[in-house]
Amino acid sequence: DLDEYRRDRSRYPGLDIDADESTLAADRFVVPLIIDEAVTGIIILGQPQVPINLIWEDYDILKVAARQAAGFLALRAADDELATADQFRAMDQLSAFVVHDLKTISAQLGLLVRNAEKHATKPEFVADMIKTTDHAVARMNRLLDQLRNRGVEQPSTERLRLVDVATSAVARHEERLPRPRLNATCGEAVICADRDRIVSAIGNIIENAQQACHGNGRVDVDARIDGNWAIISVRDTGAGMSSDFIDQQLFAPFATTKGITGIGIGAFQTRAYVRSIGGDLAVRSAPGHGSEFTVRLPRADAT
Repeated sequence: DLDEYRRDRSRYPGLDIDADESTLAADRFVVPLIIDEAVTGIIILGQPQVPINLIWEDYDILKVAARQAAGFLALRAADDELATADQFRAMDQLSAFVVHDLKTISAQLGLLVRNAEKHATKPEFVADMIKTTDHAVARMNRLLDQLRNRGVEQPSTERLRLVDVATSAVARHEERLPRPRLNATCGEAVICADRDRIVSAIGNIIENAQQACHGNGRVDVDARIDGNWAIISVRDTGAGMSSDFIDQQLFAPFATTKGITGIGIGAFQTRAYVRSIGGDLAVRSAPGHGSEFTVRLPRADAT
């Protein structure tokens, strides 16, 4: 009560509003907005049209109204913070996907450089080097387009032979051990997908299988048909995974078992893309018994 404050400052120990006296000259009440016992703001009320002296009931009403106003303002502030956080989270996720793709591109080019020391004079290696470099450039251009459009990517699909997809995915990882072995019994089965993204998705599964084997064991890739479905399965003889890990962590974005070298979005990104084109990704595994990842895609040539 500013009138009371001006008459007897001892009623308000520790309060000094002399610096604001000119601003508050025509006002009567200063009501604090309190949340969790912390003052988050104030409301200034002018002089009433009818002279009034407040009693305890009036003060209680002011406190209730002030807490309601404080709660409303806090919700508005929280809503603004959540909106900002959503924007940052979207950009963080986009950045994580870009980093994941850049790691793959970097690994391809690094392998190319290492092999160049041994095979630079071979014409077939030079041809493969040009093809790999062209693929890396195309992939980086796609990443730049994603960044320019803030992650909004126009869907691109084409009719692809399943055997070609499987062959391309295996070829990208033949230089790593254990070398993946392809068994294709899918004939001329056709799917609709973005060539680079579906090959990258299958390639990510193959790469994870190789890492699970630590250079030993086997990685088998099967391409087959099952009625109206085109199937690509990747089996490895690696360490395997527990059912709890598969259920709770395998497809959780940003969860990884690779320490600081991994960012934990490969499996999440792979399943998300496969589902976006009408398919699905299933996993069978057990500790000590390897793993099998099965990608099921709708056939574009089926009736």
